Amino acid sequence: MTARGSTVNLGGDGLGAPIRCTVEGKAANVTVTIRDAGGRVVRTIDAGAHEPGMVNVQWDGRDDGGNRQPAGAYTVSVQATEESGKSLLVDQEMSGRVLSVSYENGYAKLVLDNGASVPASDLLTVTQ
Repeated sequence: MTARGSTVNLGGDGLGAPIRCTVEGKAANVTVTIRDAGGRVVRTIDAGAHEPGMVNVQWDGRDDGGNRQPAGAYTVSVQATEESGKSLLVDQEMSGRVLSVSYENGYAKLVLDNGASVPASDLLTVTQ
């Protein structure tokens, strides 16, 4: 399933994790910052210029020094700027397998295999 969110799961296979977002305008630069569970920046990826729409970045599972990172959940933030330096709106997405559904304050919450839990209202797609 795909939902709005900012968590990626780095698998034990070391293949990295896909990062997807939608940029609401023409971006002169898109920067992806990946943080570990402690909030420490492990990788900054310069994704370059992009037209409005979907941006796909593949994280190779390594930090800025080239060291492979341990499997687990990581937080991703994406910043996009116009040529003038003005920030653009970015909608981040994450993928995962639903492990369970719970109800909190009358709303469904999906618990994912990447360690994230998201409100059902953030659900975008479900695939097999």
